[in-house]
Amino acid sequence: MVAEIGVQRIVELGARGGNSTVALVIGASETGGHVVSVDHGKGAGYAGEQPTWEALTEASATITDKLGLGSYWTLVVKDDLEFAKEYHDMIELLMIDTDHSYDQLKKELASWGTKVIDGGFIVIHDTVSFPEMNKAIWEFLDEHPSSDYVEYKNCNGLGIIIKGTQSRGRDRTRSLLKDRATVLQRRISRMQESLLEMRSRLVQREKEFQLMLEEQRREFEKSIPLLLDERRRELENQLVQRADDPLSALLFMYETRPDVRAAFPEVAQGEYLHLLQWARENVASKKDAAHQLLGKHLSWYQDNSLVQFASESAKFRETLQNLTLELTRLQMRLAARVIAYENELAETSRSKDAEIATLQTESRSKDAEIATLQTQLGLIVSSATWRLVGVMKRFEQKHFPPGSKRGMEFQRLVKAVNRAVSRRLG
Repeated sequence: MVAEIGVQRIVELGARGGNSTVALVIGASETGGHVVSVDHGKGAGYAGEQPTWEALTEASATITDKLGLGSYWTLVVKDDLEFAKEYHDMIELLMIDTDHSYDQLKKELASWGTKVIDGGFIVIHDTVSFPEMNKAIWEFLDEHPSSDYVEYKNCNGLGIIIKGTQSRGRDRTRSLLKDRATVLQRRISRMQESLLEMRSRLVQREKEFQLMLEEQRREFEKSIPLLLDERRRELENQLVQRADDPLSALLFMYETRPDVRAAFPEVAQGEYLHLLQWARENVASKKDAAHQLLGKHLSWYQDNSLVQFASESAKFRETLQNLTLELTRLQMRLAARVIAYENELAETSRSKDAEIATLQTESRSKDAEIATLQTQLGLIVSSATWRLVGVMKRFEQKHFPPGSKRGMEFQRLVKAVNRAVSRRLG
């Protein structure tokens, strides 16, 4: 659209991953124009996206490094409504693909729509997926009655406002859009022709591929007898080479006998004892056809250190298993003793806790008794009788001082009175 209509001054609101940006910049490079993309870098909030710095960086790298069109493009990372206050050039094509809400589009059309020239274009994406934006579009058209509007329903909806105050401008843009539709129809026809041609080439390639596969299959079938004969000779050579070594001959026989492999699966882990015992018994008695291959090694199978070592290893493993069982029993007994000790300790702890609780109860009782005595003592000390006793005590010390003759006579008198009172009370 940019290239065919020939616009040069282009502003894009909302760059995101740069898909539309790349198309706009490529068009601007053909018209000698320039694209200003404005994006806040916070991601598509309506889609729950996180900040899109990596997407913006990738878009920038595509335009500047991969396409080499950086001179036709400027990226502004800022809120587009704030940037509108700084942007004072007129615009031929305004692309809006931001918040997809009525409020945001209403503000953007008010801020940026006035900067679009008469006969210029305001392109709005996602008009079908977010129908609430249409209210803002029609309110803008009501404010600019000489403008026209076209909407494409595919790809979530693409609305195009053709802004103008003169019928000549509308006629021009309508003609341009009609021409664009014709060009698009031609492109579709060419694409359909290319698709048919590609399908024809694909069918031809498929036929060629099938012929090639059939030829390779025939060649492979011819080579099968040769491969089988080569494999047979290889096995025969291995048999001759291994026949001179007792263990190799036995293992070779093992590999070629499914029944022996099934009987002794432990050989795969390197345990040969039972296989050697089987060889010794069957080769000596000639009960198995293996004696034809292994017969000359019978003495080795009967008297070899490997069998002895394997036997000793089996005894050692048995002893180790017994020790392991004994250790397990000891561990279980130890665990039982630990549990019994812990139970005894817990019982002792509970008993001591009970004793401590009893002592604490007795202590509180004594404390209460002491408090009662202190209260009674306080009452005694504050009583008139106690004050009288104090007066008498001071009188005694003054008139009958201890150690004096009068004092000793007074003490004998007090003792006599006390004995008399005691006998009286008794």
